[in-house]
Amino acid sequence: MGITSDYNLATVQCTVDDFRVTGWAPDDAASLAPMSDTMESAASADGSHVSISHLNDPRWECTLKVRRGTAAYRLLAEKAQAQAAEAKVGAVSPLAFQIKDPNSGDKFVEANARFMREPDMPFSKTASDAEFKLLLPNPTRTYGANIDKSA
Repeated sequence: MGITSDYNLATVQCTVDDFRVTGWAPDDAASLAPMSDTMESAASADGSHVSISHLNDPRWECTLKVRRGTAAYRLLAEKAQAQAAEAKVGAVSPLAFQIKDPNSGDKFVEANARFMREPDMPFSKTASDAEFKLLLPNPTRTYGANIDKSA
């Protein structure tokens, strides 16, 4: 018999500063991606040699999509605007970020998250989602920490 596992987005815990983000968009609620590949390679003209360069880029991009009108939308918009205002006059205050998925055991933690852009402002006949992009300069990452390896 195969292994069956359940997935429930409601159990994913995402916090920005001390606020737990809820009110997720129906699709692609949160995603994380490295800003660059971990390495690049180049082959010699005759194909006899390949050199590999490690890029050493620890940055990750996080996209959070929430429903407009939720507390999360208002709070994230306020935090993004506050960071933008701080950037105009000097240093930006650190912003704690964490996302933990108990379904898979994946966890990302960053002490100095930065909003890269504020969400678009569409006006249409139906309610829309808001997409916030954050830079995670050097997150601590744990993959599958709670997976039962004996199964």
